[in-house]
Amino acid sequence: MLRHTYITIIQIFILFSATAQPVLKNNDNNIISGFIQDYENNPIPFASITIENTSVTTYTDNKGQFTLNTGTDNNIFLLITCHGYEDMRVKVKSGEHKINITLTSKLNYLDEIVVTGTRTARTLKDTPVLTKVISSSDLQNTGSTTALDALENILPGVHFDPSASMGDNIQVQGLDNNYILILVDGERIVPERKESVNFSRLNIADIDRVEIVNGASSVLYGSNAIGSVINIITKDVKKPLEGYVQAKYSKFNTLNTDASLGLKWKGLSSKTNFNYKTTDGYDLTPESPASYTVNPNNDISVSQNFVYKFNEKLNASVGGTYYYHNIKNPPLSTATTHSLDNNYTLNAKLNYIFSDKNMITGSAHSDIFKSYKVYENKGDSLALDGDYFYTTFRITDTWTISEKYQIIGGVEHNDERTFSSRLFGSEDEEQSKSSYNSNVFLQGTGKIIKNLDGVLGLRYTNHSGFGSHFTPSLSLMYKLLGFRFRTGINSGFKAPTLKEMYYNFNMAGMFDIIGNPDLKSETSWYKFVSAEYLNENLNISVSLSHNQIYDKINIVERHITEEDGTDKTQMVYQNIDDVGILATDISVQYNFLSYFQLKACYSYTDAKDINTKLQISGNSKHSITTLFSFRYPKLHIGKKQYPFTISLSGRYLSPRIYESEEIIDGNVNIVNENSREFYVVKITYTQKIPVSGRWNAELQAGIDNLFNYVDDKTFASINPGRRFSIMARINF
Repeated sequence: MLRHTYITIIQIFILFSATAQPVLKNNDNNIISGFIQDYENNPIPFASITIENTSVTTYTDNKGQFTLNTGTDNNIFLLITCHGYEDMRVKVKSGEHKINITLTSKLNYLDEIVVTGTRTARTLKDTPVLTKVISSSDLQNTGSTTALDALENILPGVHFDPSASMGDNIQVQGLDNNYILILVDGERIVPERKESVNFSRLNIADIDRVEIVNGASSVLYGSNAIGSVINIITKDVKKPLEGYVQAKYSKFNTLNTDASLGLKWKGLSSKTNFNYKTTDGYDLTPESPASYTVNPNNDISVSQNFVYKFNEKLNASVGGTYYYHNIKNPPLSTATTHSLDNNYTLNAKLNYIFSDKNMITGSAHSDIFKSYKVYENKGDSLALDGDYFYTTFRITDTWTISEKYQIIGGVEHNDERTFSSRLFGSEDEEQSKSSYNSNVFLQGTGKIIKNLDGVLGLRYTNHSGFGSHFTPSLSLMYKLLGFRFRTGINSGFKAPTLKEMYYNFNMAGMFDIIGNPDLKSETSWYKFVSAEYLNENLNISVSLSHNQIYDKINIVERHITEEDGTDKTQMVYQNIDDVGILATDISVQYNFLSYFQLKACYSYTDAKDINTKLQISGNSKHSITTLFSFRYPKLHIGKKQYPFTISLSGRYLSPRIYESEEIIDGNVNIVNENSREFYVVKITYTQKIPVSGRWNAELQAGIDNLFNYVDDKTFASINPGRRFSIMARINF
């Protein structure tokens, strides 16, 4: 309590000091004024500006601006300090009255605010729910092209197979797309083909951070949040005028261009983003040149968001995105059709602050995916192939009882509908399916005793096809000096998807894929313990978890004999045995010698069917990621600062396990078709260049897959080998 009182007093003093500076004309020889920002052009409030060897000090206001009476017209040196940023010494020449200063953030993330684990803002070091964060600087320093690229390069236990036609098939700790909930600013984005999410629809340059919570999070997020929740947080508009233009080029004529414009005037802010990607694709099977591993494709994404602050208590936002994904055929293909996808996202939110302790939020979010078949020999005419709608209405109430206790509760309704011209049978059968669920959730966060914090939650779900379910959760955190000890047990719930229930599709005459409307819901219990040590320069964490999933849904192969005597193969969705996933994660982050940072993570995952003891298909037991960065912020040429960063990242994945049972002459044999292990390395150089005033530029060059690893046999990783890339960006 005293600590927070002191902080409040200091902030009041800083604000008073900043606003109390005399308003003097800039032509006065003793007066200088200026603006302090970070390298993303965001203003830095509460920065301290002191004349060297004196007690003359002032502070920036909430717009990053300051005015200082130097008392002299001679050359002076200013010392700039601010929490979370590197100290800076700036020379001001005689007669110079206006300066702009850019500070470099420190290699420290302990005070970063996260929201995913509790749906309320808490510092990373003080949230009882173990949360991993990929910051915007991590995205930048690794030269990541998509959010999924960053996940795979930075976090162990994450693997994906990119596909231009089927979306990104992600796997986290042995569980695939169906068990991983992808959010953008807390709202789910819909799966596309084969239940996959196409991460290319997200603008990487607009991402502020990515938050990851492993294990069941159904209390806050409902169905599908059994294996992991990945929340992609986008950037806010902070200045009257801001934006960037960026272009990145790499192998296979892969071009990625981004642009953003942010405006802020009085109570209104606007953010517009544009993204265009194109690639020639690539092929790892030259023996069949008519089909590619990744087809040529191009994307266009446009988003617009408005926020209006009516007064101190009421604000509203409305926005939407449009995404166009054109999947072309390889040059030697004889196909006369290709696929075209569209995504539309619409959202609206209203926040009302009743008091400093209570806020209510109402929101509506709709994500719409449509796939088309393009007939090339008919003037590229379109035919709707399938669509998917997911709409959420939610009201939440956040009540801060005291400094120690907070409650968040709400109601939520979700509507889901899908249509397919091919997947649900012939034209005379029902080709449109739908479901809905209604939910009530309540979660309390608070201090139980000194140094012990807890989160207790409960969600009630009523599903149109699967009745009522309760999902409780409990997480605890004990703080002792620089240590954080966490433990918890969380329940998960996942209703079968519409495709799992109603599939009726013939795969090119080879076999049928059959859904099962009698499937049962999947449930889970996730238990974890973790220990973490942290200070300003060192963070070490070790976690052990066990996720048991009951009535897991899998495709089971069966053979039937038709009336005419022909044999037929069917792939049928069924609830199989329970699955247990035992995982251990070890991570280290170490900042040393001022300019160096090392991140290393190791993950062990034993994911198997409890009864058969077989590993879940595609699981890798061991994975390692490393990221080594050297950042030098003090390179000066003349008066300007030219910071640069060199990063070296690596990823190791042990053989992916593909085990199955085969019955021969009544005997059960285990078929083992494990893939190869691999290790890929990426090196990236980023140079920041001041241009003029608040404008700056960035140049980046990188080599992905430095040692040219290509798996052309087992496809453990769909990687086309060594790739060079170059990127240029202008910030304003």
